[in-house]
Amino acid sequence: MPRPCYVYILTVQSGCYYVGLTNNIARRWHEHLGRKRGARFTREYHVTRLVYLVLLPDRRVAGVHERSLKRRTRASKLAAIRAMNPQLDDLSVTFGWRKPPASRKGTPPSREA
Repeated sequence: MPRPCYVYILTVQSGCYYVGLTNNIARRWHEHLGRKRGARFTREYHVTRLVYLVLLPDRRVAGVHERSLKRRTRASKLAAIRAMNPQLDDLSVTFGWRKPPASRKGTPPSREA
């Protein structure tokens, strides 16, 4: 029986995107945040938000989608993110895995383009 998998995109402090795939998104999110068990890239550059998430029927289909996202330009990744998350909300807050950040006056907006 095939297990569904998620393809996701995280933003990191440098403004880059990290594309990944997992069969347990909540566990993987917490691994990325823990900075000890997440990918080396996210340990180094510190995850800020989960901005893209799609559930696919199995690992093979998810792998094809993940690879296609990884090959895209930054602008094309942003277009895919905006297609499913127009406001660029932090989906980890939406799903209740994380508290919303306290708003700080004078903080510059994050780099999204």
